[in-house]
Amino acid sequence: MKKDTFKNWLIIILLLVIVGGGILFYIHSRPQAVKPEAAEKLISVAAELPKAEDISIAKNFIGRVAAVRSVNILPYLSGYVADIPADSGQQVKRGDVLIVLRKEEYKAAVHSAYAAVLSAAADLQNAQNQYSRLHKAGARAVSQTELDNAKTAVLTAEAAAKQAAANLETSRINLNYTLVKAPFDGVLGNINIAVGDFVTPSMNPSLVRIVQYNPARVIFSVTDKELLQNHDLFADKVRLILSDGKKYPFAGKVIYTENAIEKSTNTLAVYAEFENPDKTLIPNAYVKVLLEHTYKNAVLAAKNLVQMKNNGNFVYAVKDGEVILKPVQILAEDGGSFILKNDFSNGESLITQDIEPQLLGQKVQIQNQPQKEE
Repeated sequence: MKKDTFKNWLIIILLLVIVGGGILFYIHSRPQAVKPEAAEKLISVAAELPKAEDISIAKNFIGRVAAVRSVNILPYLSGYVADIPADSGQQVKRGDVLIVLRKEEYKAAVHSAYAAVLSAAADLQNAQNQYSRLHKAGARAVSQTELDNAKTAVLTAEAAAKQAAANLETSRINLNYTLVKAPFDGVLGNINIAVGDFVTPSMNPSLVRIVQYNPARVIFSVTDKELLQNHDLFADKVRLILSDGKKYPFAGKVIYTENAIEKSTNTLAVYAEFENPDKTLIPNAYVKVLLEHTYKNAVLAAKNLVQMKNNGNFVYAVKDGEVILKPVQILAEDGGSFILKNDFSNGESLITQDIEPQLLGQKVQIQNQPQKEE
């Protein structure tokens, strides 16, 4: 009896050991529950809310002053100089007389041409009278040939009268050309002749050179890249810095650009005009050209943050905790940065570090920004 009881207890103990071991094995073999903190840990990126502000930029170029108009004055006809009313370096107005040539020969030509006009008029009147008489005589008294010849004489006389009138007009024009006048307002250079000199239309040097000072033109060159990336600069006022370092008091404006890029320098000539009442800007002088422009409500971003693709320009941004590719419009270039149009919406943060493209569409944590508790 005792022997059977011992066996029963032994069996019970063994069963308990087996069951307990199975329970322990089950517990230890189950996967450990993942802690919420580990499951929700996100990649941290550097980002900030775009700072919209008014951004001013300035570009400097070397420019050369040029006259809007300048010309070497030559006589229209040959002749001896009778008078020189103008002086070297004088400020003149359009139409002012600069040089006077001897008129006697050209006055005589006018009188001769006028006499030729009178003679041609008399010949025409005579031819018309002759034709009228023959025409009235009728076919019985005058042959058709005689009538035709009379008509031809009238036409010839009319042509001669017109030619004489044209010669008279030409002689009067030549007489006026004995007065050499200023073609526009400007300043005279050195007068190269004296009274009594014989001058011709092909003489070298010219009688005098006249330069228009006001307005003055400044020419400077930009690359095609500068023109495209800073186009707004060329729509604003242009400033000048003179050789003594002082700012020129009058602002100018770009009036046009050259119609082709210079192959040797890959630059485009830009032409600006300035008021120059005091003749401060002298042709061929060099000045510093200053272009300034302010972009309202714009965003400044480092160049390395802007992805330039065939289908547009983009930056990486964070929206609702997710990395997105944000289209942007580049307004201008400013050193190592681009000025962007502020198209960012509320809640969008500009990523300010280089990131891997694989992060696009993934949830991230912005540095120094606490995670939201679920």
